[in-house]
Amino acid sequence: MAYDYELLGVNISGRIATVTINNPPINIITPALYQELVGLVAELKDDDSLTVIVFKSADPDFFIAHYDVSNILKFPTEGDAERNLELSDFHTMCERVRTMNKVTIAQIEGRPPPRPPHDELAELMALRAEQVNHPIWFVWLTA
Repeated sequence: MAYDYELLGVNISGRIATVTINNPPINIITPALYQELVGLVAELKDDDSLTVIVFKSADPDFFIAHYDVSNILKFPTEGDAERNLELSDFHTMCERVRTMNKVTIAQIEGRPPPRPPHDELAELMALRAEQVNHPIWFVWLTA
């Protein structure tokens, strides 16, 4: 299966996919990166040739940042708030990462992602391997 994305590099080696997030300067989740993550996660979940997926950053100082606040400020604010009973694309992506039949790993180097609520993606991985301002890797089982 070929993966063709602009902000996400995908390298397949055997049964392992390594996804490199590359949205400089700090991997802010822009609308473009958001759509690519949603699409890629759906493809990876359905790829039966894979058993492990590693997410890492092209920038050694940042794993991934929050959603683009300048874009959030463009959201409509008129009218009453509405509750959607359907999962959004974001929540569907999160659920796919959490439940797919593959080992998912967040390889975090440099500065760690902000803690909740901003690191949802890393928190959903089966493992978080962090090497943050320290020569030793810390591995967290999150599932």
